Amino acid sequence: MKTLYVHIGSPKTASTALQFFCVDNSEVLNQKGYCYPLFPQTYPDASRIRAYFLIVKLKNKFGKRSKKWEEDVFQEGMAVIHKSFENYDNVIISDERIWRSMDIERKDLWEKLMKEAKKGGFQIRVIAYVRRQDKFLISLWNQQIKIIKVDLAKCTIEEWMNRVNLRARLEYADKLDRIADIVGKENGIVRRFDGTDNFEGGSIYSDFLSAVGLALTEEYEIKQEVVNIGLYGNTQEIKRVINFLPQMIKDRNAQNFIMEMLQECSEISKKNYPCEMLSAKEVAALLKEYEAGNRKIAEEYLHETNRGLFDNTIKDIPKWQKDNPFILEDLVRFANVSMRALLVKYGELRQELSGLEKEFKTLLSADGTEDSDWTGGSAAEAKVLPKWDKEDPNGIDPVILFVGGAVLRLYQEIRDLKKEVSAIGEAVKQDKAQKAVTANHAQGMRIHYFCKNGGTNDLEERIAAIPDPIESQESLAERLVEAVDQAAVLFDQKNQRFWQETADMKRLADLRETPKKSLFEKIFSK
Repeated sequence: MKTLYVHIGSPKTASTALQFFCVDNSEVLNQKGYCYPLFPQTYPDASRIRAYFLIVKLKNKFGKRSKKWEEDVFQEGMAVIHKSFENYDNVIISDERIWRSMDIERKDLWEKLMKEAKKGGFQIRVIAYVRRQDKFLISLWNQQIKIIKVDLAKCTIEEWMNRVNLRARLEYADKLDRIADIVGKENGIVRRFDGTDNFEGGSIYSDFLSAVGLALTEEYEIKQEVVNIGLYGNTQEIKRVINFLPQMIKDRNAQNFIMEMLQECSEISKKNYPCEMLSAKEVAALLKEYEAGNRKIAEEYLHETNRGLFDNTIKDIPKWQKDNPFILEDLVRFANVSMRALLVKYGELRQELSGLEKEFKTLLSADGTEDSDWTGGSAAEAKVLPKWDKEDPNGIDPVILFVGGAVLRLYQEIRDLKKEVSAIGEAVKQDKAQKAVTANHAQGMRIHYFCKNGGTNDLEERIAAIPDPIESQESLAERLVEAVDQAAVLFDQKNQRFWQETADMKRLADLRETPKKSLFEKIFSK
């Protein structure tokens, strides 16, 4: 009988990797009588490779939910599935958000799909991967911290656990039973996501193919390994605190940059300070709460009576504490990595500008503009740098916000300048640079100043000379100030507008000549 395989996650179980695997091997699947279709609809946070049409929530121009529109989209997606069955006996679709949405936006999802199955003459089989509850919970919280969409991205794990419906997320047996009541328990395919030893064939790909009745052979190509670099311990906390900065909510590219920089530091942080976000006692209590449901899944869905659903071994690792001795070192490392990355971006921008400098100077001369520095705007009022109260576990937060804010402003400044340079470069190519300069004289002066004062070798050497982290807290704090200060020096020399329009960073300008010891005392002492 023709079969529709619906892969529903759960989230944080390599769903994205499986989706790309199916797309990358679509021809091999087709040859074996299987189809992984692409859907016509696209959404801001979902590509055509996901069956998002099953659960999408749409609003009209007045901001109200449009169920008619959602039904139209649902029928468009189902039309693709019905069409696929004309040529193939097996169709595979996937979207891990079904796991949660079937209890919120689409409570009638399975009833609707069963009606479509009856109309199309195919059966439905549901594939679900389940992960040990404590690991699943921590991974979900980590994801909220990494990708800012809601206010929950600012919560500690304890705050997050108190605000979300944990049982709806972690009682797998209830969810699977609700699906089984509609499609039949015999059509539920449950797989463990609990280490490679539990995957049939030793990998998630071979296990998934086995779930749909296939075997992983040399015909298949694995282009995307399962890589999801997480944040751990201190890097999680740095990201969570930085999430309070307003520009992090508005700027997705800035979010991605901060994540990339923290991911570079994360493995080192994990090695230096092995820890877990939940204590062994908390993990044991959590597993105990869902023990009966897990046993039911093992017996009724996996037909195993001699083993539990998961390996319930609990690591003997301490719970993460905010006042740990490594958090400042990790903050220094994050600042240094970020500044060096920004210097690379800055160097790429200078290389692009080098081809424009001669044409731009010629145009400025033709426009009657003197070859001088641009000094528009007024100096910003200096502000007092944050203090670090070592007696307060959260006393480091103002320092994290200061460093994160500085990195973000530098990143955004380079990005904005890049856009302007690209626009001017395009104008030069089209012989319209004169018009561009005349139309925006301030912008032209800014670019010219940048070109004229472009040497960065000395600054690059100074950044590279910052030593690797050492144990002295005072030295670490001084180097943290130095790393951020380097960025201030860089942009003070290269871009006057940075100082004239960015009040928060202006405070660094007044401190650059201060001896390091007094600078340390001013920032970090009570």
